[in-house]
Amino acid sequence: MECAQPSLRRRRGVIWAAVVVVVAAVWTVAGLMIRPAVSATLLYGIAPWEARGPAPQITVVGSAAGDCLERSRVTGRADAYRCHTAAGLADPCFAPPVYSEATYFKVLCPAGGSVTRFNMVSITGLDPLPAGARSEFAVRLADGQTCWATGTTGLLRYRCPAGTLQGPLHGTRTRRTAQYLPTGQDTAQTMQVTVTYR
Repeated sequence: MECAQPSLRRRRGVIWAAVVVVVAAVWTVAGLMIRPAVSATLLYGIAPWEARGPAPQITVVGSAAGDCLERSRVTGRADAYRCHTAAGLADPCFAPPVYSEATYFKVLCPAGGSVTRFNMVSITGLDPLPAGARSEFAVRLADGQTCWATGTTGLLRYRCPAGTLQGPLHGTRTRRTAQYLPTGQDTAQTMQVTVTYR
């Protein structure tokens, strides 16, 4: 009996290994193998203004003078404009929902590629414009980069701190991906989009 025990244990070990292999094979055929989950893409609406001034969740980091003579080319939001400032072209810039002494003839334009830091731009006037289709004027990638749209609504391209997005976003609104091309490289890679901003 003592000599037979190791042999019996080995046979049991072989049987369990065979069971594991068979179960794994069945799961693979059935598509039940555990795979890394793809995180959902979050959709945020940027609202930099409150009735009495800039919203508390944003930081005003600078000021400038400028003109906003046309609607934004990267989003159809009724409060979004394409503005020329002393620092250059800014699109989109956002007009306040209502005018007060603190917000009269002012718009907020994103500063430094941030969705929470803005420049306060004083303008000479602002004509109301009809709203259009709201599109993603900024996106955040899985590596943490925030990319801003350029071009026109319907033909948007995105510029990132260390590269560009090639072509439009792919997938559903809650499962977005993009073809990301790092600066200085020739091959794009599929990158998950974790947040879109409208």
